Amino acid sequence: MNRFLASFTMLVLAITMSISALAGTIKKDTVTLSQKVQLNGTTIPAGDYKVTCETNGTTAQVKFMQGKKEVASATGHTKELGGQKMPTARLLLNNSGGVPSIQELDLTGTTTGVVFDSAMANSGE
Repeated sequence: MNRFLASFTMLVLAITMSISALAGTIKKDTVTLSQKVQLNGTTIPAGDYKVTCETNGTTAQVKFMQGKKEVASATGHTKELGGQKMPTARLLLNNSGGVPSIQELDLTGTTTGVVFDSAMANSGE
């Protein structure tokens, strides 16, 4: 009986963890851009933005908002930051010609970042 109860408990725990992993998480932060940058081909002017990042497994959907207006969005993949939580939001830019493009976004208080590349990007608005 104890074996059955232990096996059943492990099964319930595994199912619970699987469901929570599939549910995804939503993180919100604010980012101040001191210069214009591009995300998924959309130019984002310098200014203050609310950033929403919804992860589902290793995929992340990121939106830059000003008020209720979506300025830009893109899909990326998550990247572990070595267990270190970011003290502030950080953008890593690709400066290879023209307007710099966002290559990676790390949000405040998270241990994962979002990496963007053209193969993973959605169309910007």
